[in-house]
Amino acid sequence: MESTKIYVTTLECSSDISGYYRYSDVFQIFSSKRKKSSPSEYFMDIEYNEKYINSSVFDDGNIMVPMEIIKERAHLQLLKEIVSLLCIAMDEKFKICGGIDDGNIYPQEIISKFSEIEDRIMIGECESRLRRSMRDNDFVRIAPNAEMFFRKYFALSCSDRDRYNSSSFLYKISQDVSVISASLSVVSCVSAVENLMDFDAKLKNTHFEHCSECSQPRYRLSRRFKDFMMEYSYTSDLKLNENKLLTEIYSLRSSITHLGNILNIDKYLTLAPLNKFVEIAEIQSYIRHALFKYLELFTLGEEAMESPISNP
Repeated sequence: MESTKIYVTTLECSSDISGYYRYSDVFQIFSSKRKKSSPSEYFMDIEYNEKYINSSVFDDGNIMVPMEIIKERAHLQLLKEIVSLLCIAMDEKFKICGGIDDGNIYPQEIISKFSEIEDRIMIGECESRLRRSMRDNDFVRIAPNAEMFFRKYFALSCSDRDRYNSSSFLYKISQDVSVISASLSVVSCVSAVENLMDFDAKLKNTHFEHCSECSQPRYRLSRRFKDFMMEYSYTSDLKLNENKLLTEIYSLRSSITHLGNILNIDKYLTLAPLNKFVEIAEIQSYIRHALFKYLELFTLGEEAMESPISNP
């Protein structure tokens, strides 16, 4: 019987990590021994189990790569999935590090089993991980109920997992580009939600009536966006309850994508007031909470929950 491969690599993180976190036999993270080149650099190691590669990667006819190469590198797809999920559950930025000598992320070290780290302290839970708008100097922490978040994800069918994965990727992109372009960050954030809106509508077999004159849906996307966010994002904030912020978020996205109105924060970065940076971070916090909550509340059968989907 062929043994399962556990891959190991290092992630650069936006905060320091003290302790470890492990989800089942899927992955674990812990502080890395990688040498820092500056005090502001933080590294963590991640070990992850190839058994949980989404088998759909082997059936994707759009990947014009020999199957032999796909099989050799399919674990990198799993790595990206896990990193994107961690971005949501921890509100941290992660970058996959390449080798110290050549900078390449492939190939990666393989070990036979997860490292023994029980002597370390488990990473603490923190409610604000889903809701904070600006990062502080705190250590890496994780949102409460993250266990269920990961459990639901790895119990999804291959196709449903692909669909949610698109949203988590888009959210990670919004984080990655936020320091370069606030405009692209907003577009990626809203697109992450729109993908789940469409996914949810198809799951529930929801049909939207179209106007007989213009053929556009009577139930506008902006309204569907608001309703989706009101259902899944935290609603204790008065601005969100009044729909003010939701209207602003969707209007910003539409103005950028349809009219080319790049945000002034991108045009005049050094002249932009601090509140504009806070506004973008606040948008991300609402989106992050909605992505987490949607999956946390996702309905799965008992059989699926007992047996997570993995690569057969």
